[in-house]
Amino acid sequence: MGPNINTYLCPQLFTTNCDPTDFAPIFDFLATKLPATTEESRSLILHCTHLLFLDIEFCLQPTLDYLRQLGMENLSSPSSFNAHLLNTRANKLREKIGFVRSIGFSQEEAERACVRLPAMFGYILIITCGQSSSIWWIRWKGVWRN
Repeated sequence: MGPNINTYLCPQLFTTNCDPTDFAPIFDFLATKLPATTEESRSLILHCTHLLFLDIEFCLQPTLDYLRQLGMENLSSPSSFNAHLLNTRANKLREKIGFVRSIGFSQEEAERACVRLPAMFGYILIITCGQSSSIWWIRWKGVWRN
């Protein structure tokens, strides 16, 4: 197996300031709050090493609370998508739902759409792409409501 991409994306792991005991609270959070098994936690971390360096109180907990408020389930499932969702700040998730609202969805519709198709949280990065993205969303909105 070749080098893990996280080696390049998370160089903090390889500094002299990195103390593995600092990661215990993250694993405890994943085990108790998510809740994830040891294997699920390990896999989530491997998918997004940056989780190890997040502040629980100001980043992980608010994101988890917001995702649960939306109705997201199975967040402990070890996938790259779930790991990156947990690594996304709650305010960024709100902005993405705000974009869906800006093209005509109600708050409830936008939230339901993002829960039903959570990959949209990743795809909504096209916000700044202009008119073509709005046309796609309008078409999608028509299909979704039928």
